[in-house]
Amino acid sequence: MSTQYVMIGAGPAAQSAAKVIRTADKDGEIVFITREETLPYSPVALPYLLDDMKSDALFAKGQQLLKDLNVSFVTGKEVAGVDANGKQVLFSDGSSQAYDKLLVATGASPIRIPVEGLTEEDTFVFRTFADYERLAANCCKGGDVLIYGAGLVSVELAEKLSHSGYNVTIVVRSHLLRRYFSPETVATLQKMFADKGVNIISGTTIASAKKNGGKYAVTLSNGETKDFDALVMALGVTPNLVQGLEVAGGGIKADQWLAAAEDVYVAGDVAAPADYTGTTYEPCPISPEAAKQGKIAGRNMTGEKQRYDGWVSMNYFRIFDENLFSIGEIEGQTKLDCEILSTGSDNKTLKLLFDKDVLVGVEGFGQKEAHPGVFAFLIRNRVSVGDNKELLLNKPRETALWLMQTYREEHKL
Repeated sequence: MSTQYVMIGAGPAAQSAAKVIRTADKDGEIVFITREETLPYSPVALPYLLDDMKSDALFAKGQQLLKDLNVSFVTGKEVAGVDANGKQVLFSDGSSQAYDKLLVATGASPIRIPVEGLTEEDTFVFRTFADYERLAANCCKGGDVLIYGAGLVSVELAEKLSHSGYNVTIVVRSHLLRRYFSPETVATLQKMFADKGVNIISGTTIASAKKNGGKYAVTLSNGETKDFDALVMALGVTPNLVQGLEVAGGGIKADQWLAAAEDVYVAGDVAAPADYTGTTYEPCPISPEAAKQGKIAGRNMTGEKQRYDGWVSMNYFRIFDENLFSIGEIEGQTKLDCEILSTGSDNKTLKLLFDKDVLVGVEGFGQKEAHPGVFAFLIRNRVSVGDNKELLLNKPRETALWLMQTYREEHKL
């Protein structure tokens, strides 16, 4: 009798799990279940639809994956909970789905806050294909868009909207990306946006708004009132929890095998495994980590026993053709007494944070030759840098690869 592998979700975590499952089990039944009404896609690609990407391209890989891996695909199903004892996924319409092995990869949903004078339906978010369709239908190119928020979604959305001809204003309570980068990098980023015509209003919030036809009159806490065609909330996300599974750090708690219960695994933005230090259980909502977790969970669903070595906070993206990344500890936010080495100019900088001889944080801007994934390996495995700190700073790519390779050889990885 074949094994039935059920995935709640169809994003990067579920897709990665399905690939390794099908490699190990040619006959098992794989089922994707999603509340959306579209083919599988990667949410990180959504902003490119605002530029020159076509929707067919967004769904092409997902459609091919369903065919190549022989995956059954169920859409429009809202999950109400999981009965781990009875091995059933419970849906809000009263129906259920049996499973032998289950992956919960429900992702996360945008955070909304109430705005005086507006209903929730008056504002926009940007997390799903349906969100993109709604924004595109209600705000034409050349329109005035207000983005409220200082995080990664806010920055990426602003860059794509600006590049596509929208007039963009970002309102932030403090500064852009302050949780992810040092003040110097934030200042450089804000100058880049200003040079591209993006208006950033810092140190204020939205006090109230009034919708008149297709326009929004928005009053800020600093007393300014401005008119916009769309108001987009980009205030972060909250995990899509599933009733019946233990919660930790805001997500579904996962052990070292990414198991949440017997024969139930969890991966992606909803998963709350331990970080690389083993002390903090909370989600790490970035696409590469979702894919990695999905791959490990998929292997364990087929009977392997692969440990998850913990997440490292890592952010990487491109803005106006410049790459930025931050990994691990951040200057000004870390609780460690770090030694900090830095080098560079206005358009190319690198900052390394050390706890004694161990690299614990990296921040880069314009470092096209550096490899963030290798830095993450060094941090996750607490690789000793020894006397090579300056070498790592001045030749980051070659030195980081050498340190990683040496560690792998010594530990027979």
